Amino acid sequence: MLNYSLTAIGIFVAIWQTVKNYNLKKYVKSESMATYSNVSIILGSAQSCIAAIKAGDTNTSIQSASKAEGIAQTLLIKTIKDIYNYYNYSRKDIEAWASSGKIHGFHKDSFLKYAEK
Repeated sequence: MLNYSLTAIGIFVAIWQTVKNYNLKKYVKSESMATYSNVSIILGSAQSCIAAIKAGDTNTSIQSASKAEGIAQTLLIKTIKDIYNYYNYSRKDIEAWASSGKIHGFHKDSFLKYAEK
C-alpha cells in the first residue's frame, strides 16, 4: 500500500512540475516577444531619425528621436523591475554595481526605486 501511495505522489509531482515548467516557458516566450516588439520600434524610430537628419528634416527627426526615447525609457524601467523580481537587490548592491560599471551611474535612481531597504 505504501508503494502505491509513493508512486501516486511521485506521478502527481511529476505532472505538477511539467505544468509549472510549461507555464514558465509560455511566460518567458510572451515576455521575449514583447521585448522584441519594443526594441523593434526603437530601432525603427532611430533609423527614421537618422534618415530624417540626413535629409535635413528636423521635424521628423525630433519626432522619431522622441518616440525612440520614450519607448526606451519604458523598456528600461520594465527591465529594472524584472531584475528586481529575480534578484531582490539592495541599495548596497546598486552601489557596488555602479562602482564596478555593471550599471550606468545615471540609472542608479531608477534601480533605487525598487531596492530593498
